[in-house]
Amino acid sequence: MLTAMLIFVSSCGNKETENLSNDKTEDRIEKTPVSGELENEAETQPEEEILEAASEAGSNQTVAVRYGEAFSECVLSVSGDILYNYGSASEENRFYIAEMPEEGQPLSWNCIELPDHMAIRQTTTDYQGKFHILVMEVEKIIEDGWEFNVPTYEVSYIWTVNREGEVERKLDVSDLFAREQRSPTCFVTDLDGNFYFDEEGDILRLEPNSGVTMRWSCNSDRIEAIGRGKSGKMYCIYEDYQGADILELLEEDGIAGMCISLPNYDCKYSSMSAGADAELLIVNIEGGVSAYVDGADTVEQRISKEDMPASGEEAHIHEILSDGRLWMRVHDKETKGCTFYYIPTVDGGEK
Repeated sequence: MLTAMLIFVSSCGNKETENLSNDKTEDRIEKTPVSGELENEAETQPEEEILEAASEAGSNQTVAVRYGEAFSECVLSVSGDILYNYGSASEENRFYIAEMPEEGQPLSWNCIELPDHMAIRQTTTDYQGKFHILVMEVEKIIEDGWEFNVPTYEVSYIWTVNREGEVERKLDVSDLFAREQRSPTCFVTDLDGNFYFDEEGDILRLEPNSGVTMRWSCNSDRIEAIGRGKSGKMYCIYEDYQGADILELLEEDGIAGMCISLPNYDCKYSSMSAGADAELLIVNIEGGVSAYVDGADTVEQRISKEDMPASGEEAHIHEILSDGRLWMRVHDKETKGCTFYYIPTVDGGEK
């Protein structure tokens, strides 16, 4: 069984570079899919090519599954018993959502297309296995021969897609993104189905049924990660004004005041999810994986940078599985293929 929370793109993000710029150029992404609606289209599926896979390896051993070029541009995540795959076939620029029950297994596909004037900014999943997509209206600009999508901050929706690939809801959230700002880098759900975003130095929670919002201020210019712990409690990591990375608990009446200092690295903390034997597993692709046990006043290292198959930009797509393993996709620039690594993080596991 695989369970965790989604990150769409968890890049290294050099701290100094990010702090220098807050304009709309940071929100540019490459051209989005052609117009249309969500539908099942077998002919748009990328060719799945499993080149090499370890067999009968337990959860206390690292598993490596090597794929061909078809998965070179994909982004994956997990929720419930699904390993979600959101990305595009490398040659067709067609986008899809897929699910993979176990490492090395076939995927089933649902293709998704958006109107030309809309673009996907973030995605997340919930504990029911539903896929949520933050979609924003964009305008296309061309610079130096490249085409970019720049948000207009006029129209924004959250699409909810079920496991059958059907759009269940299109929630209008235009009021939340009605001014020019950085697109959220964090987008997660809690056990009640509420959505959490970062908004510069604040955290915003949206109750989708009532439209009620709640805001936490962390006295920071940047939220690095938001995540749900094994207990169901919600946490955040922020960088304070002195440059320290702080782990905090979110409570209904405000920040709990744990103020747990994390090791400081050049890269920001990119994700945190419930662990198999810890309240949280926290990932920094320059520092490895740390574990937080509920009630502790510090974190312990589970995987060092040296024990990871890659670091920096090569390791920017990753997730925590419910059995206590770190999943990581490493791209091979020479072959244009990639390898999926499943690395144990459970305390005492054999790496």
